[in-house]
Amino acid sequence: MEKSDGKVVVDVYANHEEDCFENSLLKILGGIDNNLRTLIDEIREDKEMKREARSTIDELQSRMENFKNNYQI
Repeated sequence: MEKSDGKVVVDVYANHEEDCFENSLLKILGGIDNNLRTLIDEIREDKEMKREARSTIDELQSRMENFKNNYQI
């Protein structure tokens, strides 16, 4: 299907290069998307752990105050 000036071959090659570039770009963007989702999940988990730690600290402080008050330390 090559024309005498080679235009068909060049067009096919250009389309192939475009498809390769597009596929590579989609893979890169997909990887970035997955990494961002992972980071967001880790941040949410970290926030939850901090909330739980804060709650535990508050509970321990409350118990310590009650202990001090009960035994007049």
